[in-house]
Amino acid sequence: MPGPDWTYWLIAAAALGASLPALAWSLAWDRARGRERCPSCWYDMGGVPGVCDIRCPECGRVAATRRALARTRRRPLVAALALAVLAAGGGAALTPKVRRDGWLSIVPTEVLVRTMDVSDHRWTAARGEFNRRLLNAGVSDRQWGIVLERAADRFLVTRDRWPVGAPLRGKLWLDSQLGAGSIRAMRSHKGPAATPSGIGFTSIRLARPRDGRPGVPHARDAPVEASDSWQRLEWDSTEDLGCTAPAPGVRVVEVPVEVVAHLIRPTPGNEERVVWRGVIRRAVDFRSGVDACIEPVGGAELAQAIERSLGLRLMELGVPGPPGRPPEPVRAVEVTWPPGGFSTTRLTFAFRIEFVRSGVTISTARILIAADPNPPPGTSSGEFSDGRMIITYATLDGDAAAVFGADPGDPEWVVRLRADPELALRDLDSARAWSGVIEFPLSRVRRGPR
Repeated sequence: MPGPDWTYWLIAAAALGASLPALAWSLAWDRARGRERCPSCWYDMGGVPGVCDIRCPECGRVAATRRALARTRRRPLVAALALAVLAAGGGAALTPKVRRDGWLSIVPTEVLVRTMDVSDHRWTAARGEFNRRLLNAGVSDRQWGIVLERAADRFLVTRDRWPVGAPLRGKLWLDSQLGAGSIRAMRSHKGPAATPSGIGFTSIRLARPRDGRPGVPHARDAPVEASDSWQRLEWDSTEDLGCTAPAPGVRVVEVPVEVVAHLIRPTPGNEERVVWRGVIRRAVDFRSGVDACIEPVGGAELAQAIERSLGLRLMELGVPGPPGRPPEPVRAVEVTWPPGGFSTTRLTFAFRIEFVRSGVTISTARILIAADPNPPPGTSSGEFSDGRMIITYATLDGDAAAVFGADPGDPEWVVRLRADPELALRDLDSARAWSGVIEFPLSRVRRGPR
């Protein structure tokens, strides 16, 4: 059974006390101090004549110059034994830490951040040690930046193919194992004193423009969370990366990003600091037309299946507004999808819902249902499952009040589902999307709470 920590420290102290004097004696104690000695047998050669090629009368070794006779006598065997004892003592001193935190805890942080695997988001012992040090303020922002720089290519997810002239969209995400959820952000950058109370988190966002270099996309001046986002039900997780291509061809896109550590607290106020800034480069094949980037799939049989399965409901929802203001009423359409949707076909369903009266479009909403109901991190999301079906919502544009006040039995009103291929591109992992138009009467749309 391992002993208490103090026994290891006592062993380490004893090893240190024995090895350091032995090391000093074996390497530096027996200096020449003006004497001339044979460098092999250490015979006193003070009376032997000659300037060069001086032969020892005792062992016969020849010294090239008289300077070679003034060497310090060293005892390598004793030095090796002393170093071995010193190493054993160091191991004993580190044993309590290894027992408590694992053997990786003794690896220097500079070595850890430069060598640990950041190629994917699988959990490893090295990442666990990195996060432990991050939580305990054992990693500087510079060292944290080294890890983020090495893993930066994974922080941007976008399509390999994109239509010419359309703003390139993608998703920024930060691997939680590289500090995304770390309370390291809770430590104030104004000083290393006690960690202030509050909620700390880390985020990644498009960097604000710092120069006018051509070909570098410029981010919005506002953060990722737009100030008016509360006004709409937005489930799209992609962002406009601010880059377009004027002609077809493969182009390397540069996306400037920054990782920010936040501290949310009531007093004295919130803090944030930029931990790392960098540029993510990605080769994108720009092509002519949306159909060259995502395959359209249609047909009467698929349209009938969608019409049978899809459920629509008009609802008025209270969306939380800015601080200090009551919830804002929002007129929206709820879309219900059967369990799993049509995920077996690996299809994206992106369409515009048009409420049409006498041939005139009165109000619209856009819906994106990803090819996979539970997409992995870094793809598209925006719908959730209640165990029976997928449910998603979209805000109605235009004259939503007229739609809510319409008579469901009025034959002049129809509902039209029109495929939206540009919206389908935002399902970043999908290669195929539904294409077509479906029309049915307004009476098919339910109203009010479920």
